[in-house]
Amino acid sequence: MRRFRLLFGAFVLSATTSAQDLPAVDITLVQLQSNRYEVRLRPDGDFNGFFSSIVFTFRWSTSMAGTLAEFDPTPAMLSLGIYPAISGDEVVSGAYTYAPFVAFGASSLMANGQSWTAGQEVSMGTIDVIGGPVDLALVEDAWTAVNNADYYVSLGGVSVPGEIYFSSPTFMDELSIGPDGFQVARLDRPGNWVRIGTGRALDMHYEVVDAVGRSIGQGRLLVPEGLSDHRLNGELNAAGTYLVRLRSDGSEQVLRTIIME
Repeated sequence: MRRFRLLFGAFVLSATTSAQDLPAVDITLVQLQSNRYEVRLRPDGDFNGFFSSIVFTFRWSTSMAGTLAEFDPTPAMLSLGIYPAISGDEVVSGAYTYAPFVAFGASSLMANGQSWTAGQEVSMGTIDVIGGPVDLALVEDAWTAVNNADYYVSLGGVSVPGEIYFSSPTFMDELSIGPDGFQVARLDRPGNWVRIGTGRALDMHYEVVDAVGRSIGQGRLLVPEGLSDHRLNGELNAAGTYLVRLRSDGSEQVLRTIIME
């Protein structure tokens, strides 16, 4: 941890760009599949300069057996030299496992024919969970604060502000639904709604679990073939991370939901 703190310091000392000329850059984690997630950035202004460095931390419940594969950056990020990799090892602290990731840029966006547009998301890449589903989240908490692992991004050698924001999982379309199994995404509407896609009718059971592992809702769904929307028992009111587990005919999907304060 100390090593990349000193490297950041070197970038800041050599910077000539004013922070007021640079956009803030927020970050989010989007669940694409039950075991695959995408990290996206969202600048609030246009930018085509040097993407200097970034730090972000994944967290999941230690009680869940899964772990992380290597981060798979997009070709656009690779051309900039941005290849997020875990800093050290996964760390268990209390009820959670943490995995801080760090990357340092080597080239400007302009030099690679790239530019960011205000308000538009930019994909950094994807990461897979192996060994079982987990309640994966990007976080800033007491552990990241004392271990130099809070979300950090530097443009042109200058630290810029940014926050972690919530994105609903990517919605599936009918063409991506095979004859077996199912896919699920949370809908951004009042109440606890999900959209389920399946190639055949399913008799499904679900459970909603809060951040400390308590079951706060469960039930049964008769899901028709195709895409359909369903409201689940279990209100997601308090800020925190929730899991929705859906099971049918031996298949399971785990949906992660974060409620911000």
